[in-house]
Amino acid sequence: MRRRGVNSPPSVSNKYNHISEAYQNVKSRAEMKYLVRDYQISKKRGLRAIEKTRRRR
Repeated sequence: MRRRGVNSPPSVSNKYNHISEAYQNVKSRAEMKYLVRDYQISKKRGLRAIEKTRRRR
């Protein structure tokens, strides 16, 4: 389950579906950076961790 290029969204379980969907319509590089961070956080600590980090931004 490794991260691939921008054009190929990672095939992940349904739990992370909204993240891989977001990969497909990324507009900017900066957005990509946040998505990658979200993806890694969610792998480590689950989806609720993302919401916590989002509030800090």
